[in-house]
Amino acid sequence: MAKETAELARYAAFCRYEDIPSDVIERAKQCITDTIAAVIFGYDLPWSRIVVAFAEKNGVGGNSRVLGPGGPRVHAPAAALANGALAHAFEMDNLTWPSTGVHPGATLLASGLAVAQERGMGGRELLTAVVAGAEVMIRIGRATKHSNEGRGFHAPGTTGPFGAAVACGRLMRFDAERMRNALGIAGSLACGLLEFARSGTGAMVKRLHLGRAAESGVLAASLAGDGFTGPASVLEGEFGFLRVFCGSEFDPYELTDGLGDSYATRSIMLKRFPCTSPRTRPCKRFWIYAPSTAMRPRMSPPSTSPATTRWRASTTFPPPPTS
Repeated sequence: MAKETAELARYAAFCRYEDIPSDVIERAKQCITDTIAAVIFGYDLPWSRIVVAFAEKNGVGGNSRVLGPGGPRVHAPAAALANGALAHAFEMDNLTWPSTGVHPGATLLASGLAVAQERGMGGRELLTAVVAGAEVMIRIGRATKHSNEGRGFHAPGTTGPFGAAVACGRLMRFDAERMRNALGIAGSLACGLLEFARSGTGAMVKRLHLGRAAESGVLAASLAGDGFTGPASVLEGEFGFLRVFCGSEFDPYELTDGLGDSYATRSIMLKRFPCTSPRTRPCKRFWIYAPSTAMRPRMSPPSTSPATTRWRASTTFPPPPTS
């Protein structure tokens, strides 16, 4: 019987900063920097302010920071929720190339930073957590073959809790068993529907999918740390993630292919120039992607540009790309 969940958990529990290649560490740093910039840019958008207000109201008293000018300190789950949503607030956060339907920074930094701040942990520990989470989450995304979105699920909301749980589990210094339980719990927290992209209304919820994924990772790891258990075959089982969310269109081989040797983190890609077109209706967006090498600083759309002004003034936020 295949035991892909256990193998991923074992890798995530025992990978070490010293064993990660320098270019992979550099990619993780770029991912973190890029995500912080996206969060700060998205902080004052109307839908972001609603999420931040919720986090501040319900997470008061913690040591984790909601990023952005004057961002409040809240408990880790609330910070993860807010920062994950803020990172995706204007569709500027990083993803992977080829696409695997995951958003590494919004999911992994939001959850990992919340736990790291809560526990007073340092940069190397956070970087290791981000890489471990990326190695697991991107492989799960590859295994889905995008069929989860074909069935109407928003992919980052379904794969994200697994990556976030791994990142948090690393920071909580889990052994393989607790990491496996964190993954098992995360599977029951996967969610996110694509109806917003079909109805043309309610697209604010798309941002929530990334925030919920990050928050779910904090929850899954926190429960696992206290002895709560989840199914050991959550990914590959008969009623596990792949079969339930993907039907018959998935490839379990991708879950562990090259694990520990070929780093999926290298596929993280920044959006260099996310922008709108002044010649089209406000919802038309074009992405110019930055592959793995020769990264340049992000150029954010200026707040005074006609395209951005028209987009922000739109009464209904337009349906974004599905992943």
